[in-house]
Amino acid sequence: MSRPKPLAKKAARMLRLMDRAVTEWTIPVIGVEKGRVLRRLIARHGPTRGIEVGSLFGYSAILIAGSMPRGGRLTCVEQNDYLAKFTEYNAAAAGLKGRVRVVVGDALRVLPMLRGAVDFLLIDARKEDYLDYLRAVEPRLVNGALVIADNTGGHLMQHGMVDLAIVGTDRTTRSGDVANKIGTYLKALAARDNNIPFLVALPFSTIDWSLDDGSAIPIEERGGDEVKHMTGKLKDGTIATLQIAPDQSPAANFGFDVTPARLITGFITERGVTPATRDVLATLYPEHAGKRAA
Repeated sequence: MSRPKPLAKKAARMLRLMDRAVTEWTIPVIGVEKGRVLRRLIARHGPTRGIEVGSLFGYSAILIAGSMPRGGRLTCVEQNDYLAKFTEYNAAAAGLKGRVRVVVGDALRVLPMLRGAVDFLLIDARKEDYLDYLRAVEPRLVNGALVIADNTGGHLMQHGMVDLAIVGTDRTTRSGDVANKIGTYLKALAARDNNIPFLVALPFSTIDWSLDDGSAIPIEERGGDEVKHMTGKLKDGTIATLQIAPDQSPAANFGFDVTPARLITGFITERGVTPATRDVLATLYPEHAGKRAA
């Protein structure tokens, strides 16, 4: 795989500054580790016309535009006017004013209005709208456009492209088991198999002190139609939703899974990075740990 080109001094300096800020303020961004993977993919595929959906304050925009080949351009679509101006300012401060364009508006309305071929797309917005964003851009994706699927994580780990895995949690037990979006458990297994640290970003508000372990966490099961149907483009160019399973087939569509504490290297909390154990959680939050499991 091609090695990423060094970032320009202004861009590298701006990212370092932003790294310190997001650590202090606990702001979710791509960050150093995932950014390293993203830079390697850009170096390998060499995209020059990209779109980013959801920019926050411009961290990933600087990372992407700064990693693109000479002449590369990135269009950022940001719904929040204040954040869009923040992104423009930070990109300019990173020396990328001519390579980053920020468009303000709802992405589902803005994307169909953009013009030109696209060979890179990063979606960092509402997960439930991911497919709609992709559909809006799909007609303009060129052959060979870089598409990164969620389930490439294990492959990337096997090939030395991941140094650290960080996930979130929707609910955490007093013993350190965590419930998160479906597929998190598989990422933890892959990380363990490849000796990669697996960390969970854990706000104390996600800890349910009444639950002793993950077996007590209720798991949402979503409607089966979500997995029994698929929407795509037909040969005549029309978009259609098709049933891909027999009429009477049942479907299991769980929204979350549980990762046991034994697979978790550590917790990233408001009070520091700690091992993922019952005793450590109790020590870290003594004012809550006295609440007994039901």
